[in-house]
Amino acid sequence: MHNQPVQRQLKTTSFLPAKQQPLVRGDALRSVTIGFPAQVKHEPKRVHFDPPLRARLVGPDEGQSTECEVTTVWDAGAQLRVKDPPPAQFVLQFAWAPTVVARLCRRTRCNGEEVWVEYIKQPPCYSMKDDQR
Repeated sequence: MHNQPVQRQLKTTSFLPAKQQPLVRGDALRSVTIGFPAQVKHEPKRVHFDPPLRARLVGPDEGQSTECEVTTVWDAGAQLRVKDPPPAQFVLQFAWAPTVVARLCRRTRCNGEEVWVEYIKQPPCYSMKDDQR
């Protein structure tokens, strides 16, 4: 008597009769959101700094560096204010952080003291290379 498995019946209850159940279409393998549309990211988020952040441009040979101000940053680049135009490729170091944050950058546009740069994506140091087997 004690060793017999207990069978439970699950009852499905509904507030609406079966014919009035709402119809939701979608793949059975993915969840469906009802009520709120998915948020669409139209533009990259831009952060404007007022007053501008102090930073440093380090040349490719790491021998020369120049002070600059960062006025705007976004996912793929930044807008800087510098006295002299930077080289075509350089490292942007944010000097205001306790741990230095650096991005390898490429100059895309100059207009007087205003310079627009884009970040150059680098593979992480721990990534596997195809030629190392």
